[in-house]
Amino acid sequence: MRGGLFPFPALAAALALSAAAAQADTVTLLNGDRLSGKVLHKSGDVLTFETTYAGKIKIRWSEVRMLTTDAPVGVMLEGESEPHRIVLAPGSVDPGRIAYLNPLPEESGRGVTYKGRVALAALAVRGNSSNSSLHGEGEFKARAKDYRYGLTAKVDQAKDTGQTVTSNWRASGHYDYFLAPKRFVYGRGFAERDRFRDIKLRTSAGGGYGWQLYDTDRTRFSVRAGVDAVSIKHNDDSSESYPALGWGLHYSHRLWPRKVELFHNQEGFWNLRHTERVTLHTSTGLRIPLSSGMTANAQLDLDWERTPPPGVKAVDTTWLLGLGYEW
Repeated sequence: MRGGLFPFPALAAALALSAAAAQADTVTLLNGDRLSGKVLHKSGDVLTFETTYAGKIKIRWSEVRMLTTDAPVGVMLEGESEPHRIVLAPGSVDPGRIAYLNPLPEESGRGVTYKGRVALAALAVRGNSSNSSLHGEGEFKARAKDYRYGLTAKVDQAKDTGQTVTSNWRASGHYDYFLAPKRFVYGRGFAERDRFRDIKLRTSAGGGYGWQLYDTDRTRFSVRAGVDAVSIKHNDDSSESYPALGWGLHYSHRLWPRKVELFHNQEGFWNLRHTERVTLHTSTGLRIPLSSGMTANAQLDLDWERTPPPGVKAVDTTWLLGLGYEW
């Protein structure tokens, strides 16, 4: 009877699903739960695993009893400096000895990871009033096992009824060489212009010592301190130079569900010749992922001079809402 036959398309689909399930990587947790999917990466106590039903998920490695794969994956054991490509099978490797799975270039020492982002915030008002503003910024970062470097730049322009009320730019760069996973020495340079704060050009160059206190997929936190040589040319072409105690703080944290990024960056200079003078730049805000690398950004930029020139206010604050792109 035709009704007693198993339809061929349904049989083919069942076989395909069965084969896919058989070829999937499998994670078995301490509580007995099993997940099927694909191993993407493991570092520290975090295993990144991709499933067809929940996308990418984060699993605590300390909760994993066993991991099996259907194809070779990059495995780097504790105390080893080179990864190996092997198929994980029951009893093949003690999970407690695995430092990385599919290690990134900076984890394996093979190559460099590059990241970048750009952001733009703009405003234009026409009618009873006429004003406009534009803020743009960008950042480029490179990370290898023993070193990293980064470049940042930002520019602000604003007009009110045809008159320029804001005009400034800033650029900086740094190079960090790691002496240990959480300790590094660095060199950095900085340049800015802001004629409304009586800065025709301010430059600095220096170096020092830093600590990478946290460096995980969720939280990154580093601090640094050293000595900088600062030079300033004012609007009237007078100039001054001085040594400064320089510091930096860079913090980012992924909020629930580990996608929204909270960040705070700070750069400071304490004039060692005139110790009452301190300069501070901070940027604090949120980056919210949208899709395909696009982000929505909300941030507060603050510039502070403890003893500003005559006629110049000590604090400049800028509130920004805009869009960005990360890669």
